[in-house]
Amino acid sequence: MYYDRAHVVHPINSALRPFAETEDDSRTVVVDGPNTRQLTKSDLAALHSVAAHVMLVAPTIATSIVQYTMALSLCPNDASVALHLAAAYLHQASRRAEHAPRSVVLQAMTYIERYAELRSMQETKARGTSGHVVVTQEIAYNFGRAFHFLGMLGLACEYYERVFELPVSMTAVADKEASDLRCEAAYNLASIYISSGSMMRAKALLLTHCSI
Repeated sequence: MYYDRAHVVHPINSALRPFAETEDDSRTVVVDGPNTRQLTKSDLAALHSVAAHVMLVAPTIATSIVQYTMALSLCPNDASVALHLAAAYLHQASRRAEHAPRSVVLQAMTYIERYAELRSMQETKARGTSGHVVVTQEIAYNFGRAFHFLGMLGLACEYYERVFELPVSMTAVADKEASDLRCEAAYNLASIYISSGSMMRAKALLLTHCSI
């Protein structure tokens, strides 16, 4: 849900930069008049993200993008915020149909690249493989979904196929079966095959990865 400026003073405009430079990762925020409490950068980034989620259903995506951008400025190493911001730009591009400016798509891909970089760093740290870049199913799948959304089916197929060869994320969830994205990638890839008339390839793929 959205939060009211009258109850929470959030960092905007000139207040954003000094807050981002604080060392203790916190700031006194006025709540209900004389009462005060400490909110960290992560707390405020979460509030901006919630507001952005709600605004995704608005007639314009611009307000959502602004909120996600503010959240990312507070937590620049948060991979999920970068991914959400990329998704918002993709939706903005889709609302402009085939006349979407290239800059909007480039913005989306820039933030997906940032998301992939951050997730790779997290996976590398979790696996203790310093100096070796770790790419997981999750990263390849999200690239595939982005290209699929844009109608770039050749690139989408390429990334979906990579999912079958890559390891499961160690940082996503405790349940490794839940974070195995081979079934989702196979389903999306099969839908592309079906739309192109490759029914047998789609059937083989679904039997292999989506059968119980």
